[in-house]
Amino acid sequence: MTTVVLAGPPRRGLAPAVAAASGLAAAMGVGRFVYTPLLPLMVDAQRITAHDGALIATANYAGYLLGALLLTWRPELGRRTIFLASAGILIASEALMAAPGPILLLALLRLVAGVASAVIFVACASFASRPGSGRQSAGIVFGGIGFGIAWTGLLVLACGRWCRGRLYG
Repeated sequence: MTTVVLAGPPRRGLAPAVAAASGLAAAMGVGRFVYTPLLPLMVDAQRITAHDGALIATANYAGYLLGALLLTWRPELGRRTIFLASAGILIASEALMAAPGPILLLALLRLVAGVASAVIFVACASFASRPGSGRQSAGIVFGGIGFGIAWTGLLVLACGRWCRGRLYG
């Protein structure tokens, strides 16, 4: 497995683990799990049906699988530039989910988000498993997943009424 370099020169202490945790917070909290608390808002606003929601979610799962398989088949894609591009693609695909569009477009956006999330996840997991990363690094790195999921859930709950009226109304 190719190790991804998430930063330039080597850093001391826990800073690299915190950087990788931030990557996982974005990849998993936003790229993978933000859709879960948004789904009821989208259904309540009659933007999508429950069936559409299942289709869109399944596209994300398939993208996540495709991204992981892609890095298995082509580990050289696990470079810093691909990591950064994946982060940008993840942000763009999630932002575009707020715009009205056909269900197939939303499913395609979630597929793309799944691929980007998997690339980021593999890169961050590679960091956590590399020799010399420190005893606490794995816990910090993978704690980013829980932080990202909790943060996006709280954010959606906090802005639920605003989101319902403006984004999905």
